Amino acid sequence: MRNPVPFDTHAFVKRWVAAGFPEPRAEAHDENLAEAIGQLATKEDLRRAVELLEAKIEAIEERKEQRFALSEQKPEQRQAQTE
Repeated sequence: MRNPVPFDTHAFVKRWVAAGFPEPRAEAHDENLAEAIGQLATKEDLRRAVELLEAKIEAIEERKEQRFALSEQKPEQRQAQTE
């Protein structure tokens, strides 16, 4: 999976080491941050999620309208349609 945010891991580790952190600790922080960044949603991920949710909402609204229309009918008409 592509990281949604550009992240220079080498520069990150160099800055932590320059600040006095031991290199293994700086590398551990780097790995954790890179993993967290890799789990972020991209704009494309969010766009697809919104499209999916909109489609589901539309399907629910259509079913609701069908049920409402059916409930407005007399019992005899409903039974004839379901048979």
